[in-house]
Amino acid sequence: MRMGPLAVVGASVLWGTAGTAGLLVSADSVALAAARLVIGGTALALHAGAGLRSAIRPGLLLGAVAVAAYQLCYFAAVARTGVAIGTVVAIGSGPVFTGLLSWLLHGRRPSGRWTAATTAAICGSAALIVGGGAQAGGE
Repeated sequence: MRMGPLAVVGASVLWGTAGTAGLLVSADSVALAAARLVIGGTALALHAGAGLRSAIRPGLLLGAVAVAAYQLCYFAAVARTGVAIGTVVAIGSGPVFTGLLSWLLHGRRPSGRWTAATTAAICGSAALIVGGGAQAGGE
C-alpha cells in the first residue's frame, strides 16, 4: 500500500493544529519554533538517510532560513493575534509569496490562473479577518 496520501493527510492534520497546540503550551514563540525545527529537521534527516547528501544544494540554506523565519513569525503572530487570524494570514499569504518568489528567483511570471487563485485567497482571507461583528443573540 502506498503511504503518500496518508502522509499528506497526517501532515495536514499536524500543520492545521499547530497554532492551537502552540497556545496550549507554556513555551514562548522562539522556544516553540526552535523545538519544531529541531524535531522536524531530525525526523526529515532520519527519513532521508543516505540520500540527504545528494539533496544538499546551495539554495537549501536560503530555504532553511526561510522555514526558520516562518516558524518564529507564525508562532509570534498567533500569540499576538490569536489562532484564527494567524492561520488565515499564513494560509492566504502562502500563494502570494510562492508566486512572487518564483518570479523573482526563477523569472517565471505568474500565470493568469495563479493570479485568479491568489486574488480569491486574498479576498477570502480579508473577508474572514474583517468579516464584521455579527454575533448570535441579536446584539
